[in-house]
Amino acid sequence: MGLFNFKKVEEEKVSIANNGMTTQELKDVLLGGNVNTEVAINRDTIKQIPAFKSAIDLISSIIASLPIVLYKHEDGEVVRVVDDERLFLLNLECNHLSSAYASKKAMIEDYLINGKGFLYMNKDKNKVKSLVQVDAENITFLSNFNVLEPDLKLCVSNGENKELYDFVCICNGATPEKSKGLIHTNADLIATMLLSLNQEKKLGRTGGVNRGILTAKSRLSQSAIDTLKQAWKNLYSDDNNNAIVLNDGIEFQNVSSNAKDMQLNENKKVNSNHVYSLLNIPVDLVNQPTEENFQAFLKLAIDPILTLLEQALCISMLKENEKGKLFFKVDTSEILKSDIEKRFKAWEIALKNSILTVDEIRAKENLTKLPNIGSFVKLNLADVLYNPATNEIFNTNSSTTTNLNEGTTPKNNLEVENV
Repeated sequence: MGLFNFKKVEEEKVSIANNGMTTQELKDVLLGGNVNTEVAINRDTIKQIPAFKSAIDLISSIIASLPIVLYKHEDGEVVRVVDDERLFLLNLECNHLSSAYASKKAMIEDYLINGKGFLYMNKDKNKVKSLVQVDAENITFLSNFNVLEPDLKLCVSNGENKELYDFVCICNGATPEKSKGLIHTNADLIATMLLSLNQEKKLGRTGGVNRGILTAKSRLSQSAIDTLKQAWKNLYSDDNNNAIVLNDGIEFQNVSSNAKDMQLNENKKVNSNHVYSLLNIPVDLVNQPTEENFQAFLKLAIDPILTLLEQALCISMLKENEKGKLFFKVDTSEILKSDIEKRFKAWEIALKNSILTVDEIRAKENLTKLPNIGSFVKLNLADVLYNPATNEIFNTNSSTTTNLNEGTTPKNNLEVENV
């Protein structure tokens, strides 16, 4: 009882010393309202920060927009597969509620924010019927704690236990449960930027009016205190036309800093550059974009995630008897589609060097084949073909074969053995 009485007496002393103001009211005056330095850091709050949202959207939208193709090894050649149902799920419709673009984008966002992203495969026996993106926050891991033969069970928030092979999983760590994202590795930076946004919000709400305390030379009556508190409240309301008149003997002392004194704009720029660096985005790509910066961005930020995605698809979506024979790849040529000049220049180089035929290029541009000539490979008659196995040179212009050990032999046709 003595302890509780002591606390009560102390509260009364504080109240009397501050002319009827409680401790909380005094804090409100000194600190500008309820001050809470704790901020929630999760997928939703991190997107409130413009730098994080723009960077995450940039990376995830580019990757989600790229088509996924399937190839197979056949008779020593790599052949593209076009009639596989898995391609429909990966490129058009993951399930009846979500497009492939939306599901892949959410998966990549989860990977960046939480360090891991998941697509659940609804199967009928060994056939994948649909894909569902599952937030990493809705999955917990059950490990066997065996460092030599590790194994995991995944417990989904609905109470079901699943195996890791039931998911297409990308993660930035050795195993999913050890993977950490931006909200884990950079919590201090995120919290600082969120607090800065809250501070800007307060400054905007009060019109930039400084916080401070009032001192009086003599004790004020309760009526005067109530009137002053109401005028003070009106001053910091949303209506910035309010004003306050201080009676003789009352002085205002500033205890807050404005945006310029706190260097909010400078800190915002520095922190935004930190965000871009964390996600391997060249800072100059945002401030002064150039072709070199964009290519650096693709190599540093996009290519590593594409490799993870391709490997994850091969591990999870290929049957055991297909592994080693079939493989998924992301078609990065789509990145050039927004730049028609660069795209056509690439086709020109491919055609000139006999890498692609006319019909193959037209197929990539969604155009019909050319009759009779579209499948021909363009050759330059100025070129000479050398066969290192026989030490012979074939001149396409004169249709002659020269054996470097013997001499020149004319050829009556254009077929050259072992060339």
